[in-house]
Amino acid sequence: RKGYKELLVALSVLNYPNIILVVAGQSRPIEPIETRFPVYYIPPVHDDVSLSLMYNVANVVVVPSIQDNLSNTVIESMACGVPVVAFNIGGNSDMIDHKENGYLAKLKDKNDFANGIAWSLDNERPLLSENAREKVIRTFSHYAVIKRYEKLYREII
Repeated sequence: RKGYKELLVALSVLNYPNIILVVAGQSRPIEPIETRFPVYYIPPVHDDVSLSLMYNVANVVVVPSIQDNLSNTVIESMACGVPVVAFNIGGNSDMIDHKENGYLAKLKDKNDFANGIAWSLDNERPLLSENAREKVIRTFSHYAVIKRYEKLYREII
C-alpha cells in the first residue's frame, strides 16, 4: 500500500544523472532498495527543527502510496515549501493542486508518477515552493482550521 513497486518502476524510467534518493524515517534495511541512484536512509526524527531540515534537503518529495488518507508527509513537506509528487488518492487532491504546488499522478500509473517527478525537477522551484507553503498556511494552519470550526459553530447555533 505504500507504493514501493510503483516507485521503483518510476525511478527506472527517469533519465536524470544527479538524482539522490533519500528514504526518510527508516534506518538502512537488511535488503536495501535496488536502484541505479544512490540511496540514503534517515532514521526517524523527533523534533520539528530536524524534520524541517530533512524536508528542505529535497527538491521534491515523492509519496508513492496507493492507499492513504490525509498524509502528514504531504502537509509537512509542503509546509516546508517542498513540492510533492503523489498518486491522486485519498486526501492528496485536497492538499496538492496539480502542477501548481506539486503533481498528482493517476493511481498506479508508474509512467505518470515518473512524469510527475520529472515535471517537478524541471520546473522552477521557487514558484512551486511558494504555492506549496501558501496552500498549507491558507488551508491547514491552526488559524485556518480554527476559522472553519468557528464558522461551523456559528452556523449550528
